[in-house]
Amino acid sequence: MTKPTCLFDQHAPGIIWDLMTSLKISRADACAIVGNAGHESGGFTHLCQIGRDGKPETCDAAGIGLFQWSGARHKNFVNYCAKKALEPLDLRASVFFLIHELSTDYAKVLRAVHSEPTLASKAVRFEIEFEKAGVPALQSRIDWAHRALALPLATKGIL
Repeated sequence: MTKPTCLFDQHAPGIIWDLMTSLKISRADACAIVGNAGHESGGFTHLCQIGRDGKPETCDAAGIGLFQWSGARHKNFVNYCAKKALEPLDLRASVFFLIHELSTDYAKVLRAVHSEPTLASKAVRFEIEFEKAGVPALQSRIDWAHRALALPLATKGIL
């Protein structure tokens, strides 16, 4: 099971709300996505990738944001933040960019996630279609998605 984190429990409901209202998706779909973010960022505590030595790497080149964007997507995220006057290490920047990606280049991901029948399969499908992690750690993503779903539904987002 996932380790306790106040940041995840505090912000996940608002992010779920933002995803549901901005992308017109179900709560389960949003929780599957937020569960992946929980895994990628250690419950929203690491917005810069953690190295193999357990220490944060420099955000200049490593994975960055809730989804640990790297490579070309890292550059796209940083450029997006610059254009929108957002701080890349702010949770809001990650949510804005996620919504942007899922509304444009990765719109097909939403259809794939929505077609899955269970929260677990939705979380796995999001990893396969969007994250494409070298080490998928699927059970962790599923656990975070269930944790997200167990949180009270927010009445407003973080954006």
